[in-house]
This record gives sequence, C-alpha cells and structure tokens, in this order.
Amino acid sequence: MLFPRLTNKGKVNDGKRWKAKDILDSLARDLKRYNLYEGETAQSFRHGGAVDNFQTGKNLERTMYLACMKNVRTADIYLKGLSFMFPKHDWGKLGVDTSAHV
Repeated sequence: MLFPRLTNKGKVNDGKRWKAKDILDSLARDLKRYNLYEGETAQSFRHGGAVDNFQTGKNLERTMYLACMKNVRTADIYLKGLSFMFPKHDWGKLGVDTSAHV
C-alpha cells in the first residue's frame, strides 16, 4: 500500500484502507491545527491546483495528470468556469478549446 494507515503508535495497520471520509477528516484536522481551516475540502485543493496550473501556463494534459483527471469532461467543468472568469486569457495556447463554452 502506498499510503498505509497507521495506528496511534505509528505502526502500519495492514487491515485498514483509506476512505474518502478519512482523508477529508485528516485534512480538516490538520488545517484546524494550524488555524488555516475555512471549510476547505480535498476537492477545494484539486480545483485550486487545476486553476493554478491553467493560469500559470501548464497545458491541459499536464493539468489533468496532476489533478488525477481521467476524463476530459472533468477538466471541461473547470475550464468552463475559468473561460467565463478570464475570457481574455489565451486558452488555445494551452491546448484548451473554449468555443463550446461560449
């Protein structure tokens, strides 16, 4: 297992796998610990990372890879909002066709 669950004593718990709720709870707990929590979810970070990638010039393929997107339709959801928020951005340069978003 790539990221095994650990017991309270730091030992690997082979019989227990991560679930989405476990990851969300861990994220919220860690953000609260450092007084950074404002309702973020794992999806907030995935979306924010994709937005940042597009804005900093990473192409569609690289952005999809980094956000673990398997389907272009998923990326299209992010791009639709971005193309409305930043209509003057040269999305074509990044390999993004926004003609369907107009």
